[in-house]
Amino acid sequence: MTRYFAKITATYVAKNKLCQELANIAKTKDAKILEGTDELEQYLENLKEHVALANAHHPRCKPEELTIYTPGDSHTCYMVYIPGLFHMSIFKEATP
Repeated sequence: MTRYFAKITATYVAKNKLCQELANIAKTKDAKILEGTDELEQYLENLKEHVALANAHHPRCKPEELTIYTPGDSHTCYMVYIPGLFHMSIFKEATP
C-alpha cells in the first residue's frame, strides 16, 4: 500500500480573521501520514471543504483559494498552498 506524508513547509503571518482561521486549520492537518491514495484524496477534499467553509464564514474578507499541483510528471510529491498563508508538501513514501 502506498503511504503519503503531509508536512507544512512554510507559513506566513495571517493578515485577517479568515487567514487566521485557515492557518489554524492547516496546523491541525500538519505532519499526517496518509494510508493510500483514497485517504490522500479524502484529505485533499477535506482541506478544500474547510477553505470553502472558512470563506463563507468570513464574507467581508477576500476569499482565499487552495491550490494543489504535482511538479513534473511524477506523482511522488504534491504541493498544496494558499498564497501568502502556507505551503504544504505531501510526499509519497519511497519504495525500495
